[in-house]
Amino acid sequence: MKTKTVSMNTYYWSTDTFDCPYDFIKELFDFEDIKSFKNEITYYFLYSKKEEVYSKRNASSVMFNCAILLSTLKACYNIYLEPEEFKKRKLIKSAVFYEDYCLSTLSREEYINPFLVFKKVFDEIGLNNLEASLFDTISYAMGDSYIDCISEKDIQIITYNKLLEACWLINERLKEKE
Repeated sequence: MKTKTVSMNTYYWSTDTFDCPYDFIKELFDFEDIKSFKNEITYYFLYSKKEEVYSKRNASSVMFNCAILLSTLKACYNIYLEPEEFKKRKLIKSAVFYEDYCLSTLSREEYINPFLVFKKVFDEIGLNNLEASLFDTISYAMGDSYIDCISEKDIQIITYNKLLEACWLINERLKEKE
């Protein structure tokens, strides 16, 4: 029985629409590199805790990036919903070298099987909480006064970085198969 996936809402930021999360991920990293996405998230988290406004970009650029990141979370969730499709694509490595993952936020097991990241995040946090926390963090970063935005529902930056790294690994493994 096929699980119902969620729309990635790429029409907010792209002329292309994607039904397949794997196609979306390939396009995502053709559009921007992982370092840029991770830097952007770092700035959001950093500025959400400061009294100054994140002003390296204008608000429309931040909202554009927010839409891309929210689409990415939905792509991750769609992969989570279809574990058999992930297995069928043969994106799990049998082994990896320490040098491959030592600078990553992923554990050895997650580097071997990036699906484990999706399973853990969505089993523990859920898509709605993940999206709400990201949007709140970006809103606080763009605000003009400091708000103590730490709550029990806040998600740590490492969670978003792990999701991005899992997507990047999927992208790299898909390219190896081409």
